[in-house]
Amino acid sequence: MAVLGVVPSAGHVITHANAHNNKAKAALLHLLLKLVQ
Repeated sequence: MAVLGVVPSAGHVITHANAHNNKAKAALLHLLLKLVQ
């Protein structure tokens, strides 16, 4: 993990993780829609 004392880096990591989480949710939703059809 990056040094937590550096605020910009921590913010970047959080933003990146949040974006990745949103992509994962979108992919799961897409897969669910495919299975339902």
